[in-house]
Amino acid sequence: MKLNKVLSMGVAAALCAAVLAGCGASAPASSAAGGTASSVASAAASSAAGSTASSAAGTAAADLSGIQSYVLSANPISNQFTIADFNIENDYLLKMDTIESYTGVRSNDAGDAGLVLVIQAKAGQGETVAAALKDYQAGQVTYLSGYADQATAKSNMENAVITVNGDIVVMAAASNECTDAAGLSAAVDKALGK
Repeated sequence: MKLNKVLSMGVAAALCAAVLAGCGASAPASSAAGGTASSVASAAASSAAGSTASSAAGTAAADLSGIQSYVLSANPISNQFTIADFNIENDYLLKMDTIESYTGVRSNDAGDAGLVLVIQAKAGQGETVAAALKDYQAGQVTYLSGYADQATAKSNMENAVITVNGDIVVMAAASNECTDAAGLSAAVDKALGK
């Protein structure tokens, strides 16, 4: 009996040690795979002039940043919130498998609908992404309709620009800082080379 107990305890201890060793070895590896990309994207986002986030690196992301910067020059946004993967999927209801890369900021101030979101859709997915952004726009207009003190934000969201040029999609909603909301569409077109 005692021998069985000792053997059982020995086996249990060995299994615990193996499990703990396995956890110790795999945790940094999974953090390195998932966490480092997020950390690098966050560091780049905070240091970039336009507070840029991207789900993929490369020249497409650099081009998207240029488009974003140009639109932000016509539509300055104060107290910027950098749009991340969580927002793309949960706020804008976009599927990440339709997106190659993106960059975007929105106002983090209540009552300010300011938004500049530039997306490189996967090949042939530009219209799908634009349709999802139109659904987001409609939902925001409905939501803002419930608040009398958010009339400007509602109007700016109603007049938001959603433009598709090939697989590049831009959504821009005028911020409270924008001095030419009517010219926002022309600024987006110019940024896209239209």
